[in-house]
Amino acid sequence: MTDNVSAPEAATTGEKADLLLTALVEYWRQQLTGPALDVLLEREVDDALDTADRLTLNQVVTPEQITTTAQKYATQWRIEGSIPELAGEIARRLYAHSAHDREPLRLLLDQRQFEEFTASLAGLPAFGRLIDRLYASPLTTSWASWFVHRIATDVVADNRRVAEKVPGVTEVINVGAQILGKIAPNAGREADLRLQELSERIVRYVQAKTRTAQPLDDTGVFVDAAADLWREHENDPISSFGDLLSTDDIEDLMVLAFEFFFTFRTTDYFRELLAEGVGYFFEKYGEATLAELLEDIGVGRADILEEARRFAPSILQLVLDNGMFEDWIRRTHADFFNSPAVHTILA
Repeated sequence: MTDNVSAPEAATTGEKADLLLTALVEYWRQQLTGPALDVLLEREVDDALDTADRLTLNQVVTPEQITTTAQKYATQWRIEGSIPELAGEIARRLYAHSAHDREPLRLLLDQRQFEEFTASLAGLPAFGRLIDRLYASPLTTSWASWFVHRIATDVVADNRRVAEKVPGVTEVINVGAQILGKIAPNAGREADLRLQELSERIVRYVQAKTRTAQPLDDTGVFVDAAADLWREHENDPISSFGDLLSTDDIEDLMVLAFEFFFTFRTTDYFRELLAEGVGYFFEKYGEATLAELLEDIGVGRADILEEARRFAPSILQLVLDNGMFEDWIRRTHADFFNSPAVHTILA
């Protein structure tokens, strides 16, 4: 045998097997580049969809398998510190994005969309019950009383600031306060308490009059008020709502959400709901083919091909250039080409 093997018939069985393996690598290299790749993608997508049209969900997996897997990752998955940290960092970046200063609120919802959304929300029976509960809630009375009291005290303070601009009035107010402090040290606090009591009585009176005079079934007043408020602020930048929540507030809310989920996911209640949800999904789609399931979620042949053409060429070129693809082909097929059955054929 010569040093340079120039023809397959001059090679040993093992060398023939190596030549076949090399030929396989080169074959796939040609199939995965250039126009041949697009032909391959179309053929494989069509074949996969044809297969999906002949298999039902129940044939592929069972509800028990999905429930077990879902419960495992929902109840046992350890969310390491880096994940909440990353989520917080992303939230801060999004919060500080310059687009919030540039874009108006109407970009989120225009006037028509907001009015339709508000009307739909107000039309829900649950909304009427919520408003009814709020009217009767002691907490609402306390908040409204505080608001009325705050307005009253602000008006008094504003009037005092105006009066103090008049020459000589400041001295009269100060002297009067000193005399009142000596005669009745707690007069200021008592007056404030009386004003607060008056505010509570006013709120209760308004609640009673509103309940008897206007049925809460008519939610038009809420819709109109919300629409007026939106119309007044629709041109404000989205960042104008930044004062409502700071980055620290967002992080705190995320921490609370993670803590709630960590606790809630360990309850029997959560597991029952999860199993019920999976069970219903299989009741609805168990006998549907995988192709029908894809169609129901809005994924078609054109979508799959579009994404395959977007990602496959660059990824395949990368693994072809760095040798990973050839290594994988040789690793997965070397034993086959060196098997006794192949050697018998090549002998």
